[in-house]
Amino acid sequence: MASQITLASSFFYSVITIFVFVLSLLVKKSNSKICLGILLFVMCFVAGFRNINVGRDTAEYVKIFNISYNGLTFNKDPGFSLLCRILMHICNHYSFLLLFFSLIIYGFTLFRFWELRDKSDFCISVFSFYSFYYFESLNIMRQFCAIAIVFWGTRFITKRKYLFFIISVIIATLFFHKSAIIGGLYLVMELFSWKDLKKIQRYFLVVIISISGIGFLTLNVAEYTKQYDHYFDVKESNVGMRIPMLLFAFFLSIILYRQYKYPLSRYGKYIHNYEQGREYVLRNSRLYYLVGCLLASIGYFYDFMGRIGYYFILFVFVYFGIIFKEDKKHFRFSSKPLLVSLIMFIVGYVLYGYLFKINGSAHHPYHFVWC
Repeated sequence: MASQITLASSFFYSVITIFVFVLSLLVKKSNSKICLGILLFVMCFVAGFRNINVGRDTAEYVKIFNISYNGLTFNKDPGFSLLCRILMHICNHYSFLLLFFSLIIYGFTLFRFWELRDKSDFCISVFSFYSFYYFESLNIMRQFCAIAIVFWGTRFITKRKYLFFIISVIIATLFFHKSAIIGGLYLVMELFSWKDLKKIQRYFLVVIISISGIGFLTLNVAEYTKQYDHYFDVKESNVGMRIPMLLFAFFLSIILYRQYKYPLSRYGKYIHNYEQGREYVLRNSRLYYLVGCLLASIGYFYDFMGRIGYYFILFVFVYFGIIFKEDKKHFRFSSKPLLVSLIMFIVGYVLYGYLFKINGSAHHPYHFVWC
């Protein structure tokens, strides 16, 4: 009986996977916001109306919702408790909150992919994200809300509106997960674009990084991080292949993927030039890809700590989309089919584990809340 339930669940997830792929392909082909809305609806519907037993952490989140509704505070992130309390007074049912947080996760993520669709293949970006992290987001929902907000906030990095990006990091940190503070590394990595910045942008970066560093040192860092000490107690002995495969694909693409001939203009003028904008997105996606994988590699030693890499690793899927969208002439030795095949193998490998309960993420069997 249990095997039949799991088989039915695998079939259900497979159907949803096909829906996500087809809808994301329709969005790519038609450039339609209606199709984008339907895609968002499907992803949110499955995640938002899941039964309390779907996912390792769903039952714990429901407890947090009830604790917050009764006026108590969730110790790790009081801002999250406040938000839950407000939402529970609007609708006192856990599905409403799950749906709300699903809308944050998939809404901000899809909209960021949508903004980059001219330079990165939307279908590949979305489907890769779905394959890697859709099922995991059913577990670490609170942190994925923070990840999605920071990821969407990188649009302000592209526009050099650093203050707005800082605000997005603050919101993610205060109301969802304190680990979102690691998003400040995006500003540090902007130093690689130093020669392309205006003087006022350089001054702003130096000042904000200095203030952040001083503030971090003057805070009682030990007390601030004490609540996450248990993350270092959970050591990981089962080393998976996901990060090594991503790193292999990264370095192979560096070898086979030609650089553009278009130098970046100074003073941020790349925004007005498609080719220079494409080079900017490529360069930054590569940097974020590598940083995300290196930070996620910490998870091979301390399981939970690898999640800090998720704030950057979503750009892996942007980079995958760039490779799919790029013309063959930008690849050495006519190697685009090789890179495309490697990417599809990695995505398929990860997705297979989720669909058929190999990775043990506890999203099997799936039941709706009314079942």
